[in-house]
Amino acid sequence: QQQQQQQEGGDRDEASHHTQSSTDIVTSDPMTPCSFTAEPLSMQHIKASLLYRLSNRYIPATLPYLEHQRTILVDVLRRTVLHAENNSALLVGYRGSGKSLVLNRVLTDLEKELAPQGRYFKVVYVNGFIHRDDLSTLRDITYQLCHDREVSKSVSIHSSFSEHLQLLLNVLQDGKLVNHTVVIVLDEFDQFARKNKQTLLYNLFDLMHSARIQMAVVGLSARMDAVEMLEKRIKSRFSHRQILLFRETSFEQLVTVLKERLMLNDDSALEPVRKDAWNSIVNELLAVPSVAQQLEFQFNLGRDLRWFFSLFSLVSTRLPTVNGQEISCEILVAAFQSAIGMLVSDTRLNLLKSVSVLELLLLISMQQLEKRNIIPYNFEMIYAEYLKFCKSGSSGSAVYSKAVAFKSFEHICDLQLATVVEGSSSSLGKEFQTVRLTVEPALLEKALRDEELHCPEAVRKWGLRWIV
Repeated sequence: QQQQQQQEGGDRDEASHHTQSSTDIVTSDPMTPCSFTAEPLSMQHIKASLLYRLSNRYIPATLPYLEHQRTILVDVLRRTVLHAENNSALLVGYRGSGKSLVLNRVLTDLEKELAPQGRYFKVVYVNGFIHRDDLSTLRDITYQLCHDREVSKSVSIHSSFSEHLQLLLNVLQDGKLVNHTVVIVLDEFDQFARKNKQTLLYNLFDLMHSARIQMAVVGLSARMDAVEMLEKRIKSRFSHRQILLFRETSFEQLVTVLKERLMLNDDSALEPVRKDAWNSIVNELLAVPSVAQQLEFQFNLGRDLRWFFSLFSLVSTRLPTVNGQEISCEILVAAFQSAIGMLVSDTRLNLLKSVSVLELLLLISMQQLEKRNIIPYNFEMIYAEYLKFCKSGSSGSAVYSKAVAFKSFEHICDLQLATVVEGSSSSLGKEFQTVRLTVEPALLEKALRDEELHCPEAVRKWGLRWIV
């Protein structure tokens, strides 16, 4: 019996081992790379989830670095909805600091909190860059409040400002029409303050002092002096409640936010094992030294969160969906490098790839002179070096006259790829003025090795021979 039990136990172990090895998920210890095999449906779901989580439509459950600002704003709007206390507030912060994110989080939380109590509010969005004048802004506010109602037919597109204002007043005083409370969001608040006489702002803040109207006005601006732009009569009606979002974000906080967006912990539609494998790959990706260095470099340049979300949106679009292909950290690193190459391009490298073949030959001739420590040099010396290459018989292109080459030389100087040496006599002709190359050899080598550069192979080899 003992031998039979041992044999059955061995069979079960072998069967379980066979089942584990046949799965398409490859899990390992936390210190080892993790990967899984791509399936079209699962990869499409991962891509869709990532694009949603990295878009402006996604509202995270918590705002760990903006909780103080969220608490202030939710208290202001809650008093307006529950206690009919009309309020105004201004969210001030640089672009990408999270103004819209805080506002959307607050509105979502209030809707979940107050809907069971039978208290509702209507949100109206207007943007200072989109609405060119006060009349179009007021018309849009009125349309958003009653575009499904018969009352909207009482005015036309040709109606005056006073007619639209009277309609807005009637709508606001009719609580049943707009669910009791209206929250007007003025995005790019400083643009409305630039309008002549600031008529719209004056009337909106004046309506807030009516006892029959429940309304809150929330402005969003990237200018610290937005309140100072208001006229005196409007300042007296504004609450002067400014919520500042000039927070200092560290690189470690950026990595934490990126992990929260890229990991699919709350995705119930994805298989748990596949979800854990994907989260492990994300952790490994952000820990790769080359990826971390490039992220930190872009962070130090002042890139905001939206730029990094756009970067990883491009990464997600480059994920393979071929059935049976393994998804690993190496695949994501390659997608990351491709995406960052699209967003961050060297303007001088793009300039080098756009020059003509003759201009490229002149640049290589300059590099050859510098390689032999002949510095500085003039056009005559550059053209003589160019003729040596043409006489070798391997140029692969026609020999251009000195006049044509001089035109290309002038264009190179206009593009700032070469500059006149300080102290060079201006009384001399341009062909005799000494110049120097402003392009590093490494950058010229990178341009020559790039497949997007269209030039004869002989020119490419000639340039690389002297640069490398």
